Amino acid sequence: MKVLIADDNRLLLSTLAMVLRTQGHEVMEADSGADALQLVARQRPDAAIIDLHMPIVSGVDVAGQLRSQNIPFVVLSAYDEQDVREAAMELGAKGYLLKPTTEGELAAAVAWCGQEP
Repeated sequence: MKVLIADDNRLLLSTLAMVLRTQGHEVMEADSGADALQLVARQRPDAAIIDLHMPIVSGVDVAGQLRSQNIPFVVLSAYDEQDVREAAMELGAKGYLLKPTTEGELAAAVAWCGQEP
């Protein structure tokens, strides 16, 4: 599965990408919302893991683009508040991962994105 990961924390981004690659996925890395939108425009991912809180072009903007193209995505956030979780679901997220996440949670989220609605 081709998975886009978008997070402005480069260490976390590279770590998550490494984990997904070891699980057999092709990974597209974006360290900003703008980069994520460019990658989506060039080569459509099968699924995405996105941080909501990125500067300039936010994860909310990226989520809107993913949703408009019917690309399933999971939100990755450091915020564990109910209103943030609800906002993610309203954006069309299939799930919500709390930072730091485990390899198992990441694998389950990507698998969930690969399921038909």
